[in-house]
Amino acid sequence: MICARCSGRMVREDLLDEKSTRVGYEAQRCLNCGHIEDAVILTNRVHPSTVVPRSHPPRPVGARRRRKMGDEEFVDMEL
Repeated sequence: MICARCSGRMVREDLLDEKSTRVGYEAQRCLNCGHIEDAVILTNRVHPSTVVPRSHPPRPVGARRRRKMGDEEFVDMEL
């Protein structure tokens, strides 16, 4: 199998997920870049989840945000 990122060689690898209920699972790992693909990644790529639109547009970088704490008002600068 060929890696989708770098066109390197993918090898079969048995992985262990300690946070999941699955004891172990089979995946493909690239020898060049370390990219990993398994059945869950491939399924999500074919059937991506729906993205919920934001309730407001994102502020541009460097935008100022006003906060009020009690009677004082502060201006924060986002980086």
